[in-house]
Amino acid sequence: MQGLFKLVAMTLLGILIAAFSFLSGFLYSTVTSGPLPTSANLSPIPNVTRTVSAPSEFAVFWEAWQIIHKDFYGQIPDNKALTYSAIRGVVKSLNDQHTVFVEPSATARESEQLRGDFEGIGATVNLQNDQVVIVAPIVGSPAEQAGVQPGDIILKVDTQDVKGMSLDDVVALIRGPRGTKVTLTLLRLGRPDPIVIDITRNTIQLPSVISRMEQDNIGYVRLTIFGQKSKDEVATAIQDLTKKGAKALIFDLRSNPGGYLQSAIDVASQFIQNGVVAYERGKDGKDQEFRATGNGVWTNLPLAVLIDKGSASASEIVAGAIQDRKRAPLVGDTSYGKGSVQSVHQLSDQSSIHVTIAEWLTPNKTQITGRGLTPDIAVPISPEDQKRANDTQLIAALDYLKGQLP
Repeated sequence: MQGLFKLVAMTLLGILIAAFSFLSGFLYSTVTSGPLPTSANLSPIPNVTRTVSAPSEFAVFWEAWQIIHKDFYGQIPDNKALTYSAIRGVVKSLNDQHTVFVEPSATARESEQLRGDFEGIGATVNLQNDQVVIVAPIVGSPAEQAGVQPGDIILKVDTQDVKGMSLDDVVALIRGPRGTKVTLTLLRLGRPDPIVIDITRNTIQLPSVISRMEQDNIGYVRLTIFGQKSKDEVATAIQDLTKKGAKALIFDLRSNPGGYLQSAIDVASQFIQNGVVAYERGKDGKDQEFRATGNGVWTNLPLAVLIDKGSASASEIVAGAIQDRKRAPLVGDTSYGKGSVQSVHQLSDQSSIHVTIAEWLTPNKTQITGRGLTPDIAVPISPEDQKRANDTQLIAALDYLKGQLP
């Protein structure tokens, strides 16, 4: 039977590839219970209708299909479930955690997130080594308020053990109407025993920019996701801080799971006057360069950038460009390490498939996938500091900038 489903998967691959529409130019971080960026991060997905000529091998698929329905002793899943299983088999054989098949309900959730709000706990998740891992909770979300942290491994949702479940199925368990409760059993690095956290779901508004003045004429801007409006929101926040007397700036990318590639280029251009921001390397091995757009609002004044293990994808593009160009130091923890680019294709039944098409490189052509960015000023935050809300990373960035001011 296993060989039969491998055959089904192989024959479906030809049809799937032929049916794809091609959408490039953005990063997809994760499939998430929070924003796409992941996890989301998505371009609007076109509806694709196309007549596909089946490969000759597809006749074998129908032979196998008919034999299963005629002879199998036991209950056969419905045709849709069989088809989805075959597609997942194809995707899994690619051995790429960011190439994923998304069922219609999860695709609909992605559309909700693109509209800017959804109901759930507000956490970006990813699948790593067959474990569902928290990439980052959204700032101010029920997940963050309940104490969920980047790197937490989800063991159970309520009483359901999630081992072996697909990411979509786990996300479906976590999501739910506002006001309802969900219990997560988590495994946390440095803790020998699992921890149990109760979270009340809510409507999650996707914040983009938080800004304020710190001490000594130092401005602070936090970007939580790279969306369509991020460039304008960041520029406006910096301009407002400049009017208030900011002479130096902290740009906070911690727990930012990513977003649109173009948004990353535009945001980096607020801090880098010209030159390469990132390269995109396609399957043909050729590198396409993305350059600063010019007219940035903070290209010369003192700057420090905060990153942590929740800084992923588009966050790493911006932070990597700033670091390679020696524009400013990175302060905090090593970043997440996601350097792949995905295109998203909607299938005829409103499901979708996210396909890795390229990887991005920093201006020095450094690969980030699986490595992350190493901060220039390494400042981990201990559990004790977190409990006391003692932001040692922010303090380190403030100390650095004080030394840059006259």
